[in-house]
Amino acid sequence: MQEDAFDVLSLIALPGPSRLFWSACCADKDLVVVATSVGTNERLSLWKNNGIRCWEVGIDGREIVDVAWSPDARSIAVAIDENQISIRSIETGQEEKRFSPGPSADVHPAKLAAIWWVEQPKVKTQKGPDIFRKGDVLTGSARSIISTLPLLDRTAEEMQRNTATDLFAFQGSRTQSQTSSTIPSFMTSWPSIDLDPVVASIGILPPGQKPDPRVSIFDDSDNVNENSMVMAADDQGSIICFLEGRFPSGTISVKSPLDPTCLLRHPQKPVFFVHRRDANGTALSPTGLEIPLLSKRSARDMAVLSSMAKLLVTYIIRVTAEMRACWFGSDMMAPANAMGPKWLKAFEAKIKDHVNAPKEATAMLELTTLLLTGRASEALSDFLQSAEQMSERSMKKWDTTVSDALLQLRDWSEKRMAPACQRLHLILEELLGWSELHEYEAFRLQRQELENSLELTSRTIILTGWLASVARREYGRFREFMTWVKYETEVLAHASNAGATPETHPPLRHDILEVNKYLMSGLASNEIDKWFSGAVPTFSAHDLHADLQQRSLPDAMKRAREALMNSDKAKWQELVPQKSISHLERNIDALTDELARQCMRTFTRASSALGRAARIRTTANPSNTANKQVLDARLDKVLSRQHTKVEESANGILQYLAMVSLDVDSPNAVCLARVKYKEDLSAEAIEVALLECSFTDAEGAEVKFDVLDMQFFDDVEIIVVYRLREQEGAFIASFGYSDLGYKTLDYDGDGILLHGREDLMAYTLSRWVQGQVASQSLPIRRCRRLAGCESGPASLAVNGRVGRRVACVLDGSGSSLEILDIEGGAEEDEDEDEQLSETDERSRDIGD
Repeated sequence: MQEDAFDVLSLIALPGPSRLFWSACCADKDLVVVATSVGTNERLSLWKNNGIRCWEVGIDGREIVDVAWSPDARSIAVAIDENQISIRSIETGQEEKRFSPGPSADVHPAKLAAIWWVEQPKVKTQKGPDIFRKGDVLTGSARSIISTLPLLDRTAEEMQRNTATDLFAFQGSRTQSQTSSTIPSFMTSWPSIDLDPVVASIGILPPGQKPDPRVSIFDDSDNVNENSMVMAADDQGSIICFLEGRFPSGTISVKSPLDPTCLLRHPQKPVFFVHRRDANGTALSPTGLEIPLLSKRSARDMAVLSSMAKLLVTYIIRVTAEMRACWFGSDMMAPANAMGPKWLKAFEAKIKDHVNAPKEATAMLELTTLLLTGRASEALSDFLQSAEQMSERSMKKWDTTVSDALLQLRDWSEKRMAPACQRLHLILEELLGWSELHEYEAFRLQRQELENSLELTSRTIILTGWLASVARREYGRFREFMTWVKYETEVLAHASNAGATPETHPPLRHDILEVNKYLMSGLASNEIDKWFSGAVPTFSAHDLHADLQQRSLPDAMKRAREALMNSDKAKWQELVPQKSISHLERNIDALTDELARQCMRTFTRASSALGRAARIRTTANPSNTANKQVLDARLDKVLSRQHTKVEESANGILQYLAMVSLDVDSPNAVCLARVKYKEDLSAEAIEVALLECSFTDAEGAEVKFDVLDMQFFDDVEIIVVYRLREQEGAFIASFGYSDLGYKTLDYDGDGILLHGREDLMAYTLSRWVQGQVASQSLPIRRCRRLAGCESGPASLAVNGRVGRRVACVLDGSGSSLEILDIEGGAEEDEDEDEQLSETDERSRDIGD
C-alpha cells in the first residue's frame, strides 16, 4: 500500500466556515466551487486546482443549497433557499438568469433540496449531403422561412456601447447616466432559451457590416447544452424541470423527498431514475420518471419558437419606445410634436403685447389671413422679423427636429415594425396549426387565444402602415409650411429695403392648399399623437373600408371579361363612398403591450408540457408482500453513496451501493451492495460484500479507522476519507469495488422485505454478527496523509474523468480545502515508462 501515492495540488485556507458539495468539482475543467459563510452572508467562490481563486460573489444573504455544472462547463446552476435558482457564469460569477420554480400550494412552503444538470445523450445520426443540411430546422417551418428574410436593423438600446471613460473609470464615478430599459417587467417571466438574435432575423452587427458567410445559423454542433435538463427537487417531492437551464418545463410530483446525490438518465430513453427518501431512510429501488416529450423534437421546437417570439416582441416594444421618444421627446432629444405649439404660443404672446392688435385677433386667424391675402398684420410682421423666434438657428432646429422625427416614424414603421410583426405572425400561424394536431396536445394550445394574438398582430401591421402613410403626408405638408414661412420672412425683409418693388419679390415655392392643411391639422396638434395615446385599438379590417357590395370570384371574372370585350364596360361607373375612420383608436403603444401579454400567456402555458406529460414508474410489489415480515431494525446516521449503470443489453439497471454507519455504537464496516434491477425496476438480485474498517500495517498490527466520507470515483475505484482510531492522522485512500467477492444475499428465505438501504445494511450487519456473512479488510490500494481533518467530520468531492482525476477534501471546521491529484501515484512508473518510450520514438524520428 502506497502511503504517499497522491500529489497535493494545493492547500487552500478559506476565509470562513465553508461547505463542499458532492458535485463541487467541474468535470471538464480544473475548477472547484465552494460555499463560504462570511459573517451573516454566504458567498460562492470558484477556485482553480492550483489554489488560485477565480472569483467570489455574494448570494444576497441567502443560503446555498446545492450546485450543478452545465454540460459545457460554462455555467453553474445554484439552488438557493427561498425557492430560487441562479445561473451564473464561470468567467466572472455574474448572474446570467434567476428564476423561481413558483410558489407552493401547501401550507408549508417548499424549499429546494437538490439540483442536477443532466446532459442530453449523444445519438449518432447519418448526415445527408451538404446541400440538404439545415441543422435541425424543418423545411417550410416558420424558422426556416424567417431565416431566409433580411435581418432587421438593430435598435438604439441594443447598439448602446460603453465609452472609454465608462470602461476605465472607477466604480461609481461614471459620468453618463445609465439608460433604463424600455422592456416591461412582466417580460422577464417569458419562457425562453439562449438564442442568437440572428435566428429571429434580428441583426446584431453594426450597420454596413456583413455577417461571416462561414458561420451558419443552423450550426448547433458545438452546443453541448442543447436539450439538457436542469432538474431541481424540493423537500416536498416535486421536481422542477428547466430545458437547457433556461426554459421552465413544468413540475413532476413524486410526493417524497429525493436523495440529492442520485439522478441518472437512461442513455437511450427519456427516463430518469431517482431514489425517494423519507423519515425511514432512502428507498432501495429507484423510481423512474418517464418524459416522453424529450424523445421528440417538439419540446425544443416550442422552446425555440417561444424564444424567437420573445426576441421579436422585445424588438417591437423597443422600436415602439424609440418612435414615441422621437415624437414626444426624451432626455436626449427635443419633442417634435411640441415645436409647433411652442411657436404658436410665442406668437399669441406677441399679439397680446402688441398695442394695435384687434381684440378678435388670434394666431391661427392671422396666419390664415397672411396665407390667403399675402398681407401680414403689424403683430405678425414684428413676430416674423423678431430675432428670438425667427432666427436662423431656431428655424433650423425646428425644421430638423420635426423632419427627422417624421422620417424616422415613416422608416421605422415600414422597415422595422411591420417586418417584425410579420415574422411574429408566421410563428403564431405555425402554433395555430399545431393546435389542430393531436401530437401537440400536451402544449395546450388554445385556438381562440392564438386567433386573438394573430388579430392583434395583424392590427399592429395595419397601424404601422397607417402611421407610415400619415407620417409621409405630414412630412410633405410640414415642408410646404416651412417653405411658406421662409418665403413670407423674405418678403418682409425685401419690403423693408429702400427701392424695393413688387416685381422683385421672391417667387412662390409653396403649395397654398398643403400649407393650409398643415395650419388646420398639423401645427397646433398633430394626428400622429393618436398613435401613442388612448385605449387599446379594437377595430377590425372591415372598419377601415367602405361597405361595398360583396361579389363572388366568378362575378368578378365575368365583369373583367365584359370589360375586355366592350370598352364602355371599362369605364368607372361606381362611386366608392368614403368612410370616416378618425374616431378609431390607434394607440400602438398599448397594442404592443397587449400583444406581448397575450403571447406570453400562450407560451407560458405551453412551456409546462414536459412536466404535464411525465409518467412515474414505481417498483412492482411482490405478490406475497402481505406474508412477508418487514425489517424493523434501522440504522441512524448512515452515509450512503451510489453508482448506477444502465445495462442496455439486459434492459436493466446495475447499481452499486456503498454504505457505512457513522454511529460509534454500530459495527464498524463498509457494506457494499450490487443490486440488479429488472426493466420494471424490481430488484432481481442483491449481492453484498462487507469490508471491515481496518488494515494491517507494516509491523503486522491491525489498525482500525473511522470513515468520514466516501465517493464513487469511477467504474473501478472508491475514494474514502478516514481517521485512525488509536493513532493520530486522517488519510485519503482508494480501493477497488468492482472485483470484490460479492455474495448473493438470501433475504427472501428469512421472510424479510427490504424497503430501504438502511434495511439492507442492517440486515447484512446482523447476518455478519451471526457469522452468516463473511467479511474482509478494506482493500486500500493507495493512500496519503491529509494536512487537516484532525477532528470533526470531513467533506469529499471527486472528479474521476480521465485527465482531470482529482479529489477535494474539506476539513470539519470548513476552513481548509486540500486538493489532491489522483491521476499519478500508482501509475507513476507506467507514466515514466511511457515517457521513455515516447522519448525513444522521437529520438528515432530525429535520427531518421
